[in-house]
Parts: sequence; C-alpha cells; structure tokens
Amino acid sequence: MEAQPYALTMQDEMIGELEKTAPQYVVRVSGHASWLEHPQSPALVFDWWHAYGPQHYRLGGCRRHHFRGTHRIPLGRCRGGLSAAVFVLLAGTSAARPVTPASNANLR
Repeated sequence: MEAQPYALTMQDEMIGELEKTAPQYVVRVSGHASWLEHPQSPALVFDWWHAYGPQHYRLGGCRRHHFRGTHRIPLGRCRGGLSAAVFVLLAGTSAARPVTPASNANLR
C-alpha cells in the first residue's frame, strides 16, 4: 500500500466492490509483506474490515506459511497473533466461529 494520491480512492473502490458483490469467502493474509503498508498509508480498508468482517464472515480455517512450507492450523488455534498466516473467512455469521477481534488482530 503506497502512500500515493489515489490510495484512498482505490481502497474506497475495493470496499464498494466487496460490499456490492458479497463474495462467499474472503482470503485474508496477515503479515507485513502482504500489504507493504507504509506509515503514511491510509488505513481506511483496515478500519472498514474491523467493523465489516465480523458482521458478515466467520472463520473457516487458516494456514501458516514459513520457509519450510505451509501447514494447516486447527481451527481452534487460529488467531490473529499468527504471523504470516492465511485466514479463510466464509460468508455468514451464524456459525459457531465468528471472526473475532483476536482473529483480526494483525490485519494491519
């Protein structure tokens, strides 16, 4: 995420597309390298997700990536503090495992 003149417009467009299309699942990658956020980068998309995600998605699973490869993490151990993790979020919030602040913790 570059701190550039169109950053807010691009984030706003992405948010609008996600809200309009309501995908059945979202793959969220945590880790600095996934977003390449700079201190001057607008945080609109992160602030939006922290409010929107838990209302519309539930945690469906996660995997952890490291230099030896990738492995599945049991659903009960998926949490936001995992570095370099991929979280699969499924549409609908009626399931037993909603997206919680803990699973959102290191989105940014």
